[in-house]
Amino acid sequence: MLSSAEPPPGASPANAEILVDGKPLGATAEGFRIPASHKSVSFRLGRSPEDETEGSRRVQFKLEGVDNGWRQLRSEMSLMVRFGDAAGDQVAQRIFVVEGISQGWRGSVESSAFTERRETVRVPPDSTFLTVAISSSGPPTAMGIYLVRGVKIFRNSPSGPELLFAAATDREGTDTNGWRRSGTRPSMAKMVHTSAGEAFCILDDDPNAHAEWNLPRAAAPKVQPGESLTVEWSEMYDIGTGSRFEVNYGRLNAGHYRFLTDVLDNHRQPAGRRAAARLRGPGALVEASSFLDQRVRRHRDSSLAGRPGDHPETHPATSRECRAGTLDRAGTPAHRARSAR
Repeated sequence: MLSSAEPPPGASPANAEILVDGKPLGATAEGFRIPASHKSVSFRLGRSPEDETEGSRRVQFKLEGVDNGWRQLRSEMSLMVRFGDAAGDQVAQRIFVVEGISQGWRGSVESSAFTERRETVRVPPDSTFLTVAISSSGPPTAMGIYLVRGVKIFRNSPSGPELLFAAATDREGTDTNGWRRSGTRPSMAKMVHTSAGEAFCILDDDPNAHAEWNLPRAAAPKVQPGESLTVEWSEMYDIGTGSRFEVNYGRLNAGHYRFLTDVLDNHRQPAGRRAAARLRGPGALVEASSFLDQRVRRHRDSSLAGRPGDHPETHPATSRECRAGTLDRAGTPAHRARSAR
């Protein structure tokens, strides 16, 4: 387990455990050693939501010698178009997922740009109306920020698109079309002022809860089964996971590596809880250590200067990420849980 020698008050480093072929790597008198016969090396990071007491636990990580930069386990939120029948029952929905970090995201709402999006939907049988929801539901541990503005719905007809619905936000945090907050923590649904205007915002900082902006039935536009609709909106987002997960690097070649973790706050900024471990390839020593700031890091690095084999070697390795127990070699989750929490 990676740990910090003297964590600052109220903080602790991101929990990380080294696993070899799925089993925790035990320490010897000299430190940790990766067996030459190993098939994979992985790291188990973070805590389960039930064990978390310090708020946001989004964790970024990198294995120096393999990764070119910091990585995160991505998660997702969504904009949903829901269809209902004359009795008010939902008969279908289309879920438009956003995952990871949007193209225009630059670290803060103020410095980021919206990305335009357009989707086409077909009205299903028995539908008489549609509603829209902006939600952080899906994977229960999704955390981060999702902003949406300029939602418009057009009916596609031979004569051209006809505007069916347009969301118009105001500065008081409500919407002229009657949008409402909901979810297990509705307070995470906010209105945010951006350079482009007011925007619906989900600022999810709770791995055990979700929030939504909902267009209620009273304000829902009428539709006819079989109609073709176009949904347009602009969005920006930065979304990660706030729970325990594993990242698998496959078999490591002989060489020197250092695995770093860094806990992030909900604005993706380092929260001052960083940990590190030094690893050497199959059959060699794995030196576990940690640091709190650059002074400790410089001291440690200077003390290692001049030792043979202490410099990372870049080498090919298989990189896989795991979410909800499923590994995916491309770094993208192999399945997406889209059910509401």
